[in-house]
Amino acid sequence: MEERGLEHAVAIEPTRIHPRMNAQHSYFTVHGRRHEPLTMLVDEKWLLRFDIHIDPKRGMAQLRTLGIADSTIMPDADSLAKELSRFMVIDEEEGP
Repeated sequence: MEERGLEHAVAIEPTRIHPRMNAQHSYFTVHGRRHEPLTMLVDEKWLLRFDIHIDPKRGMAQLRTLGIADSTIMPDADSLAKELSRFMVIDEEEGP
């Protein structure tokens, strides 16, 4: 029986995407027949690993200082609401 398909995984840049995917620089992948980890399939010069050792709250504060927030990473209503809730304090007795 003839084997069909690609041997390796391929990343494809979409031509039209949702704003969230655009903000995240998304690509689609089509996976090939091989099932080894990427580190076994690709030369090390093409892969970079970043280990970030920082308290998450401090890291998020630093990202916000650089202009990176929930709504810039995931531009939708939920992310915008989460971001706004950090800056707004509502007096529970008075209400919104």
